[in-house]
Amino acid sequence: MSKGTFVQIPKFTIGRQGHFVTDSEAIYDSEKFGRIVVPPNFETDFASIPNWVPRWLFDPMRHARYSAVFHDYLCRTAESYKERVMADHVFLEAMGVEGVKRWRRASMFSAVRANTYRMRLMRKWK
Repeated sequence: MSKGTFVQIPKFTIGRQGHFVTDSEAIYDSEKFGRIVVPPNFETDFASIPNWVPRWLFDPMRHARYSAVFHDYLCRTAESYKERVMADHVFLEAMGVEGVKRWRRASMFSAVRANTYRMRLMRKWK
């Protein structure tokens, strides 16, 4: 499995309801995917987790917070299904670097992959 490094992690300020804004660039280096730079003032909700999921199980403020910033950015800038799939794999890799437990990583990765596939079926991308 390829490895990555969080080169720069920004602090966050409160944005609109349920969202946070980066105060500077966020930088992640991946052996497989290269350098990913999220610009300052990027708005994120860390992880879009349905309300019915217990927060002790997946808390976006505690589990994969930094990984989710890169995933959100890559998803918003994706112009193809292939780019969106890459975003999901960056998320998985970064969660490992961030120290997210394996079972939680697998669950969160499965959820984002299912959503990406759902969006493909809805013809969001070619």
